[in-house]
Amino acid sequence: MLQQFIGILEKSREHDLIPFLKSLTGEEKKKLVPEIKKLFKEYTDFKETTDLLGNRSWTAKGNEKQKTILLITSFVCYNRQDFERTTFPGWILDEKHFRKVMDWYIPSWFNDFVNKLAQSDFLPYTLNYRWALELAEKGFLNLSNEIIVRLLPQIIFENEGRITVYKPEKTLENPATLQEHIWYLFELESAIHYSSRYLNFGSPGEKKTGWIELFKQYSAAGKIERSRLLRESLLASNKNFNNQLSGWFIELFTELEPDSTELLNLQKELFSVLSSPQSKPVNTVLQYFKKLVSHQSFDGNSFLENVSVLLSSDKKNTLVSTISILDKLAKKKKDWQLPVCKAVLPAFIHANDEIQLRAAKLIAAYQDICGEEFKEMLQPYHSSLMMSSKNLLQDLLSAETYPYQETDIKLPDAETATVADRLPGIPLPESIDDFIFLASQAFDNNQSWHIDILPAALVKWQHELQGENIARLEPALQRALQMTRSEFRAGQGTLDHMLAIFFIDVCILFVRKFPAYSNKLNLLFSKFDQKDGANQSSWLAIAEGEVYMAGWDSHSKDSFYLPHKNLLLCVLQKLIHGDNQPLLSTPTHEPGYILPEILAQRILRYQQSGKPPFNIDAQIAVSRCLQLDTATAIKITEEQLEGEYKNLLLFLFGRHELPQPPFENPAVWMCCSLAKKEKKRYDAFAGFSYYKNPFACYTGGFPWYSKDEEYEKSEYDYQLRKSITKKARRKILRVITDRTPVKESAGFKKILSGILSKPKESPFCIYDSFIVKAQWISLENDVRRILMLTPANPEPFLAEITRRFLPDPTFSGESEKRAVTACLQAIYEIWDDFGDMAYLFLGTCMISSDKTIRNISGEIWLKAVSEHKMNNEKLGAVIGKHESIEFAPLKRLTDLMSQSMFRISAVHNKNLLELTETMLAHLSDLPVNNLKKLLELYLELLSINNTISNNQKLQNKFNAWHKNAGLQKIIKTIIEKK
Repeated sequence: MLQQFIGILEKSREHDLIPFLKSLTGEEKKKLVPEIKKLFKEYTDFKETTDLLGNRSWTAKGNEKQKTILLITSFVCYNRQDFERTTFPGWILDEKHFRKVMDWYIPSWFNDFVNKLAQSDFLPYTLNYRWALELAEKGFLNLSNEIIVRLLPQIIFENEGRITVYKPEKTLENPATLQEHIWYLFELESAIHYSSRYLNFGSPGEKKTGWIELFKQYSAAGKIERSRLLRESLLASNKNFNNQLSGWFIELFTELEPDSTELLNLQKELFSVLSSPQSKPVNTVLQYFKKLVSHQSFDGNSFLENVSVLLSSDKKNTLVSTISILDKLAKKKKDWQLPVCKAVLPAFIHANDEIQLRAAKLIAAYQDICGEEFKEMLQPYHSSLMMSSKNLLQDLLSAETYPYQETDIKLPDAETATVADRLPGIPLPESIDDFIFLASQAFDNNQSWHIDILPAALVKWQHELQGENIARLEPALQRALQMTRSEFRAGQGTLDHMLAIFFIDVCILFVRKFPAYSNKLNLLFSKFDQKDGANQSSWLAIAEGEVYMAGWDSHSKDSFYLPHKNLLLCVLQKLIHGDNQPLLSTPTHEPGYILPEILAQRILRYQQSGKPPFNIDAQIAVSRCLQLDTATAIKITEEQLEGEYKNLLLFLFGRHELPQPPFENPAVWMCCSLAKKEKKRYDAFAGFSYYKNPFACYTGGFPWYSKDEEYEKSEYDYQLRKSITKKARRKILRVITDRTPVKESAGFKKILSGILSKPKESPFCIYDSFIVKAQWISLENDVRRILMLTPANPEPFLAEITRRFLPDPTFSGESEKRAVTACLQAIYEIWDDFGDMAYLFLGTCMISSDKTIRNISGEIWLKAVSEHKMNNEKLGAVIGKHESIEFAPLKRLTDLMSQSMFRISAVHNKNLLELTETMLAHLSDLPVNNLKKLLELYLELLSINNTISNNQKLQNKFNAWHKNAGLQKIIKTIIEKK
């Protein structure tokens, strides 16, 4: 039986396959399954091959006919679980394959298998709507609504060569299509809005095509009920579909051109759309209400009930339309005037002069009927009223609260609180039970410092990890082994894979050290051994004294993983030699700091033991050390330490202004100097090879520019049927991360050689690894842990993040967006008196295309201002230079400022004024889009801060911008403000 099948497979005899399969009994199929699996792997796995010229390629052994034979055979012989594990099981639905078996074999699980595919991201292109209907008519398939929705959108498009032909008549072939199936498109999320995307319909002059045109045509012809179509379109636009799909349904409604009678009959549905999370449906309905509001049958009370939701929107169009409708409503009926004035009050929560002024004018028109009750309702909005609105409503404002007064935020007393009081501690396991619990979750990245605490805990508890305790490592080992086989789960990154490899090495070490207690670990290792035909690789086959960690590398081959890798290799050395001296670099407080007195005490232990710490451990330790509350640490250092590390710590803690020799550990001294706020070069380090590199490599102070430039892009021309090159323009940010070693002049070399010995090549320094070389990387789950290696100097890696992920106003992918978000979240926790690169990163994020990133950037600014750690001149210069070429829409920034940074406190208002003035001074002499909004905000800040504009650079800008008619009024008001 097996040899017969192998003969069919080897000779690709498809015509003999079906008779062979029909002849098999159920028992024979089961016996054949293990052999089919081996053959399936042998014929379908891609393997590296080399031709006679040495060219390498990856190919599979099987041809297309052999793959088809294996596919059909596995469908007939496998159970469902085994079949779903094969490569692309959905290929069986290809009509030419399935027709060979459907008349004589349909497994009981077939229907559920197909319908389950509709819930996955991948649905085989071979299963189309027509074919699915035929399978259903034959009783092989019960079509779920979900699978209909997945398949139906493509029915009206048919490919004829390279041209797509629009065929709406396909929907008429089966009565169920228009009578029943199309309505599922309004109930379930589908890709109907993308159905014609990327299709080539020939010349641009072709007639309109697509589902909207079909609905218009068939509803006009009576083939689809128009009233139901209008109602379902409205309801579908507010069903929590994605933004594009919701917009498509409201576009369909608009294209159907409902008249006033139809709209009035649909008021209930129209009002329901006002609660949509998407702005397009809401704004479309509001445009209809503008036309309907004057009609006698318009439900004004229902509109008033929805006003509070509408006025909470951050979309200007929504706010303007709502106030406009309220204005018309008040003019229409006297009884509605006071309710309208009350309803419009939430408009004053928006720091937008135009919106507030519209609302204020509406109220002012009816202020005679606004009594004491209304004045009380207005009172909570006094602090948010802008100057123009205050002036218009001053008769309704109580004297006690006008003009607007602010009080400063009361900040915690940073002088009396110690670092330990202000920062949460990071606990080290206090028992072997705590360690076992930590080990079972350490690979999930639940806490960024788990990658530091697990190795530290292993060093601490290694002498307890023997006897019966060895078996308790089994759950953690299983998780580590699973990580080497499967894709990463949410939250896990490359560093977690590295930590898993490290833990596997640790367990192999314990298995060999305590064989009598390692049965469970041995069995677990054997379950994860790899088998490939006759070849077998075993985790435990590694040679004595070798570790997998030494050969570990990331897929991207990027060097920024080296510090963690080298530190873990040092921990393995400690475990091999039974060294229980604590790691210097283990953080003591969130998010990744070490208290100075703890560092001094750890170094003291090494000094007392007579053993030096590992160099990489010391580099990371001094880079993480907080240089606050250092009195105790200085006392310990001066009284109990000696030698190089005494001088090094006294330099780090500020007792020594300059570094004092000996300099036997140049990499540690280099990290020590970079952990200090000054980030200076020192003459004493002139012999270090690090100084041959540009100093910006260690401070992140690389030059940069944003530019509007012309470039060439490739584009496919469907008429010419080939790719062509076109010129286009783009806005781009370039960070010049030049790492070319500095060349001294011959004269300087000669003088230097007489003073110093020739610089020696210094050991690996962690800062030399902070380079992103790979083109495609995913860093979102690793970036925080890399930044926490050097929390006092994150800018060298920030330069790489900025260069790699923020060159464009928009993100090229979601992974880039997530990486920047994670980076911002880390920077929020460690923000300090950083340099220019940190401000370039923050300023670029403040005008990002992603709202979450903009909001986090705003939170960093708020916190930094509260802690007096914000340089508004640096930040304003970055944003101003960007916006001088309109690198990104200025509206992103003005919205962030007005919604999240304005009127927080007197201190914040003063800082926001400084930021705004600096930005304005760096803008182009030609007005940029949305400049008027920024100037309006500036005027409000001048008023709140009770100051005038006297910046000479700004005066020159005002003179240039005053030529623009749209800006003359606001500029005149600013200049005349005294």
